[in-house]
Amino acid sequence: RYFAVEGTDGILRPNFITVANGRWDDTSWVVAGNERVLRARLADARFYWDTDRKIGLVNKVDELKSVGWLEGAGTLYDRVTRIERLVGWLGQNLRSSAGDPVVDAPALATAARVAHLAKADLATDMIRDGKEFTSLQGVIGGHYARIGGEPEAVVTGIAEHYQPKGPGDSIPTTTPGLLSTSSSVASRWG
Repeated sequence: RYFAVEGTDGILRPNFITVANGRWDDTSWVVAGNERVLRARLADARFYWDTDRKIGLVNKVDELKSVGWLEGAGTLYDRVTRIERLVGWLGQNLRSSAGDPVVDAPALATAARVAHLAKADLATDMIRDGKEFTSLQGVIGGHYARIGGEPEAVVTGIAEHYQPKGPGDSIPTTTPGLLSTSSSVASRWG
């Protein structure tokens, strides 16, 4: 495991920290070995990044048709379709205690766009096939959406849609965060 190093200014430094078990008089071979492994991982990430950027996130949605989800639940594309329907239903039916709609039309349109794109990063080279960068799902989708010219609300919605990941995690901060709820509910349906 590698730990990135930030300066006091918050800027990432070209250094890393790792832990090695054992005692050695000469640790240069440990450092060299870890640098070699890390360079290879970063080269892979760069390759995936460059490839995915050329294709674009929006073009990955159709690839979800060939990615199985759960046995009996269809493909990831089927799941996206269920999430899109649920986002639309929630957006139209959520009401305040006074009976007023909670989600306005522009926010609902944004949430629908997020629903359409949010799982597309699962078909990217960076994430697909359980590669070492799977922890970036959602986050990398947000970056690819930004590069693809999506509005910032869509970018944020994509990046937030896996939240919360656990009891201590923050919840989505945007109205398109409806997707988080919709995605979770859709997961329980299959």
